[in-house]
Amino acid sequence: MIKKIIAIIGILVVLLIASIVVLPIIFKDDIIQLVKQEANNNVNAQIDFGDFDLSLLSSFPDFSFAISDVSVIGIDTFQGDTLIYIGDLLLTVDVMSVIGGEQISIKTIAIDELVLNAIVLKDGTANYDIAKDSSEDVEVEEVEEPKDTSATAFKLSLKNFSIANTNIVYDDQQGGMYAKVVDFNLVLQGDFTEDFTAILIATTIGELTVEMDNIKYLNKAELELVVELDADLANAKYTFKENEFRINQLVLGWDGWVSMPGDDIDLDITFGAKQTEFKNILSLIPAVYAKDFESVKTSGKLALDGYAKGTYSDPSLPAFGLTLKIDDARFQYPDLPKSVENINIKVDVNNPGGSEDNTVIDVSKFHLELAGNPIDMHLVLKTPISDPQIDCGLEGKIDLDKLKDVIPQEEGEELSGLIDMNIVINGRLSTIEEERYEEFNALGNLNITNMKYKSADLPQGAIIETLNLEFSPQYVDLVKFDVTVGKSDFHMDGKIENFIAYALTDSAVIMGSYNLSSTLLDANEFMTEEEAEAVESAEEGDSIPMTVFEVPGTVDFQLSSRFDKILYDNMTMTDVNGLLIIKDEAVTMKDLQISMLKGMVTVNGTYETTNPKSPTVDFDLGVEDFDIPLTFETFNTVKKLAPITENCIGKFSTNLKFVAVLDEQMEPDMNTLTGGGTFTTDEVRIEGSETIDKLADLLNNDKYKSLKIEDVNASYEFRDGRLYVDPFEVKVEQSTATIYGSNGFDETLDYTMDMKVPTSELGSDVNAFVGDLVSMANSSGAKFEMPDNIEVQVKITGTCSDPKVSLGKLNALGGDKSVKEQVAEKIDEAVEEVKEMVNEEIDKAKEQAEKEAKAAAEKLIKDAEREAAKLIKEAAVLAGITKKEGYANANETENAASNPFQKVAAKVAADVIRKETDKQVDKILKQADKQAKAIVDKAKINASKKK
Repeated sequence: MIKKIIAIIGILVVLLIASIVVLPIIFKDDIIQLVKQEANNNVNAQIDFGDFDLSLLSSFPDFSFAISDVSVIGIDTFQGDTLIYIGDLLLTVDVMSVIGGEQISIKTIAIDELVLNAIVLKDGTANYDIAKDSSEDVEVEEVEEPKDTSATAFKLSLKNFSIANTNIVYDDQQGGMYAKVVDFNLVLQGDFTEDFTAILIATTIGELTVEMDNIKYLNKAELELVVELDADLANAKYTFKENEFRINQLVLGWDGWVSMPGDDIDLDITFGAKQTEFKNILSLIPAVYAKDFESVKTSGKLALDGYAKGTYSDPSLPAFGLTLKIDDARFQYPDLPKSVENINIKVDVNNPGGSEDNTVIDVSKFHLELAGNPIDMHLVLKTPISDPQIDCGLEGKIDLDKLKDVIPQEEGEELSGLIDMNIVINGRLSTIEEERYEEFNALGNLNITNMKYKSADLPQGAIIETLNLEFSPQYVDLVKFDVTVGKSDFHMDGKIENFIAYALTDSAVIMGSYNLSSTLLDANEFMTEEEAEAVESAEEGDSIPMTVFEVPGTVDFQLSSRFDKILYDNMTMTDVNGLLIIKDEAVTMKDLQISMLKGMVTVNGTYETTNPKSPTVDFDLGVEDFDIPLTFETFNTVKKLAPITENCIGKFSTNLKFVAVLDEQMEPDMNTLTGGGTFTTDEVRIEGSETIDKLADLLNNDKYKSLKIEDVNASYEFRDGRLYVDPFEVKVEQSTATIYGSNGFDETLDYTMDMKVPTSELGSDVNAFVGDLVSMANSSGAKFEMPDNIEVQVKITGTCSDPKVSLGKLNALGGDKSVKEQVAEKIDEAVEEVKEMVNEEIDKAKEQAEKEAKAAAEKLIKDAEREAAKLIKEAAVLAGITKKEGYANANETENAASNPFQKVAAKVAADVIRKETDKQVDKILKQADKQAKAIVDKAKINASKKK
């Protein structure tokens, strides 16, 4: 019995071991596919990974899991962007701890070659927001937590955690923040199964760059952090032992403890610089540290220390303070002739705890001499949140040309000029907001003269000839500002208001009213590198892809502007003047006049960017005498709205009102376009248009392949993704036409041309045909002449790239009525003539009967009966001949037609001839019968009277 049990156990162990070895191999592909499928079903991204290994035997008694090349790639807006990439991930677990269940012991978590790119667009869209919304409501059963958490069966033990060779980018375009971490490494060690343990944290960063609002606070700084903690895990209290934090060459150490027993954080920490050399803190300045910093000669003393003590419970703060003191410092690059001397700085930051509004910043001393140019500043800032109280002064003269003698310049960088400043500001923000200017002191001026700057980012260079700012409590007076950037020049004066509130708070709006003028603005010089590359790669005639200009919401400016000449992309604008209002994330243009495209446009309207991803425009444009070919080449919108303008020569004017949503390339979303206006032109010539060529072929006259259209006055409207044109009359060469219809922004066409074409314009074949048609109609009793004009209706459909031109209604006999109506009228005229002839005969008979009196009454009746019989007989013969000839003519007309134009016209004429022939025959017979009866009746009456 015992042997059997042992044998069974042995077999089970063998099977278990075999399963551990074989199952991951057999089902590996199925497992990979299932995991990928389930992962991608739950995120708005593309998750993928390479090889992985699940094994117990190779790491027994530990269970190991390894996976490589894990990636999360963006889709849609972030198509192709890598959110996360992990080169290798290793997880090692004590298998016996899993079987025991009381505590899982994770021995190692190791991540190597981690890449993380976090991006937030200007509209707030984040590439890491990839979780799909759940469409199902999941009921969550509330479970009562155990009162004694120490009695919980499950515990997690981690002994080693490491991250190596990691690169991280955080790009917050909405918040104006950018951070880049290169070569980040982290090691975390400790036995988290114990109530009390020693924890080691070691971190290094090869390069750290931090930028906010285009200002670099750290540029490729080196960081190193080593922390040794005594961790009381049972009470969540951590005590610092040997600790060191280094950023570039500034090394800080700190002591104290942090406790997190609940939601609040209790702490008592002190920190300070471990070295006292000025050179250590100088290394934090990006421009200085980047240039041969090790060789920089320095002297002076540094003191830096601080503390934080109390409880942090959002929004309540613990007490904290920081003191920075630099005494008698200097630095000089060995290869440069001059130095920065007499650096003396004293900064204190204190908060007794509670609100952040209790913070006081005191820069009691800030002095340095830059190549012999002294600069002094002081600052005290209190109650920065509720009502900022500021006491600030800045005084100094700087000869920028001497900077190159102090700090090495970048290759290609040039800087010169003079800065002279003497500014004093003292008071509370509330006094400005309440317009109690007498209680606020703001005096001084800032002057810049002949400042020249050139760099790799600004190769065209900039020259500030004059900048003169005068400060007062109410405003800053921009007395004069003359600057040249490359070939462009700007001249400005005006007043800046609310500048103090704008500088001290995030919500304040800076206001101003300026006069701006320029003789030349070459906007192409201000293109980014990406835009310049787009220009080089663009084909001739293409325009430069634009990007959305986001209007700031914290400005309220009015600019009375005048530009003699503006160059942008392929456009040249001159005599630009008008009023620009920048306010509430919108730019409003009032009576902005621009000479361009050999004409002029007056612009009124608004461009707003409350949603930067979909800005909107609402404009009223008055265009006068724009050159059509130039307009087509310049504006992509015109190519979509009026594609035929590609083949037009001439000028046009239009009054246009429209509203539209723009895309991220500043192109209008045509389906959102609404509005309309009028279009006028004195003369336009159209040549080389496929549509016009097909019209000429249809009318059998090559003369129409080059059209001159005169006196156009058309109204149009945008709606439902189409441009609708109301009927308007034009003169086309010797013809006149009424044109109406629409074209879609998808390039579909639906237009009608009702034309009156001179017969002589249609060629000899058509003239011969129309002559035959007139003769056939006249042979049926009508009396037509050769028409001067033929009415032709032309249909233009299809698309701009493949137009279809066809013939609609036709009136080949001229006049305002159809062929059918005209033939009917001619037949009626013939019948009336017969009727008049019969009546004349009756009158003659009556007169004869009266003369012969009673004796001739019987003869009169007999003669009348004889005449009536003869009339009926003649009418029958005439009816037979009429029908035979009419039908023969109709058949001959149809058979004679050969081209499309003749077939359409012949069918219309033949149908009319047959119908009118039948009517004529019927009328002849009925009229003859009626007249015959009348002759006899009348003769009898007259005879009776004679008797």
